[in-house]
Amino acid sequence: SIRQPVSMASESAPSKPVVVVLFSSYGSGSVLARKRTSWLLDLFAHQKKLDVLEIDGTKHVEDRKHLWGVSGAKSYPQVFIRTSGVDKYVGGYEDVHSMVETDTFWDTFKGCAEEGSGR
Repeated sequence: SIRQPVSMASESAPSKPVVVVLFSSYGSGSVLARKRTSWLLDLFAHQKKLDVLEIDGTKHVEDRKHLWGVSGAKSYPQVFIRTSGVDKYVGGYEDVHSMVETDTFWDTFKGCAEEGSGR
């Protein structure tokens, strides 16, 4: 699992696409948003075994502004795929949850899988 801010990660961006999760660690934030963030991080890192770049929007304001600009939404959590430093908005919790439920997850995230993982 990769845990560094966007600004640092872009200098040494991995060649394969990586999942980016924008979230908020703000203490009084929505309990639902925190639960959804935990579910997404567990899904990507543990269940699907993908590298995840976790970006806390409350601590990395410039990165948050950039990603909110890409998505057009000011909410948490949000999921992106970064390829060669370019971010593509995938969606929020509902979108990814729907992909899992409809068995279309790998249609979107296949490129993020490790070589030889069978995906």
